[in-house]
Amino acid sequence: MESCPRSSLSESIPLIVELCVGIVEARGLESIAVYRIPGNSIAVNALSDSLNRGFDGLNQSDPRWNDVNVISSLMKSFFRKLPDPLVTSELYGALIEASKTEPEQVRINSIKRLVDELPEPHYSTLRYLVRHLSRVAGKSHMNKMDAQYLAIVFGPTLIRPGDDSSVTMVTDMSHQCRIVETLIDKVDFFFPPDQDQVDNTVQQQPNSPTQASNSNLSSSTDDRKDSFAKEIVSSIITAARKKRQTSLDSPELDSDRVDVAPTNI
Repeated sequence: MESCPRSSLSESIPLIVELCVGIVEARGLESIAVYRIPGNSIAVNALSDSLNRGFDGLNQSDPRWNDVNVISSLMKSFFRKLPDPLVTSELYGALIEASKTEPEQVRINSIKRLVDELPEPHYSTLRYLVRHLSRVAGKSHMNKMDAQYLAIVFGPTLIRPGDDSSVTMVTDMSHQCRIVETLIDKVDFFFPPDQDQVDNTVQQQPNSPTQASNSNLSSSTDDRKDSFAKEIVSSIITAARKKRQTSLDSPELDSDRVDVAPTNI
């Protein structure tokens, strides 16, 4: 994950995650079964290949960016194919044991201590993702995806053993899901808002996907709706390019992390 191009929000968050979250939040928060309905595999692979070639040549007008199910599947595929899971395999055993702890407050505190031990890129990306999933769950009365359903989708993807043992996965699945559901339900405990600089950055960015979404929602024309994803991708890529240029112009900053293609998609 550390080799992926960085987002315009944080050096710790992969660009692909920012792109997918931005599009889902603009177009898919009210989509029924978002993250459960798979996108067309050919379209997912095509966007994946495009991102692997580098975002400088990304076709921002590709209509497949408008398909929420394709974008949600693209992000799930990214996390599923990471060599080391987002919640690192090193912490896997301890987390599963923490999930079995009672009473509840002891269990939650145990999980938090382990989550806080994650390496910075993993911790920041998990925080960004869980806050997004919390917003998805907040629309569950429309999209039918509450924290429990989201945890079923993301639990085995985000929390898995290093050897990907099918026996272990089956045995521990309920705990994998329980941990992710707990993170979503108690997001402010695990990731206090006053520490979440990413959310503040999103609000401040003039070309952020959130603001692009708000401006687009004021228009009811089909053409305007079809431009959602293009504007979001364009604004994020533009911000990422500016950030990369700043990094290249500043010797004290590490620019190598931005130039590597996301080979783990």
